[in-house]
Amino acid sequence: MNPTDYPLQFDLKLIRPEGTDSTGLGVYELGKDGLLYTEDVTVFSISRKDSLLYKGKDQIGLSEVELIVPLGREPDQIGDCVEYDNGTIQAPFDFHDLVFKSGLKADC
Repeated sequence: MNPTDYPLQFDLKLIRPEGTDSTGLGVYELGKDGLLYTEDVTVFSISRKDSLLYKGKDQIGLSEVELIVPLGREPDQIGDCVEYDNGTIQAPFDFHDLVFKSGLKADC
């Protein structure tokens, strides 16, 4: 899907064109709380305040094995654990060159 073909249907606003920073990815604002990333004029990743879709799967809340094994690499940085109101504990795992941060279930 080329996001430039659907700016009104998906409430997209271009933030950064492809090839203008070190990642090479384009970035669109998606509604009020989302970002859509493109590579080669194709949707690469979608992130929202409460979810992050990467290759069709929500990455937030995955276990360490569910995220790291398919990626084939360790995160660049692991943040401090956070306990949420619903009792879940998650730690942010940063993957700098993948342009996303994922909150993972954690045993802290």
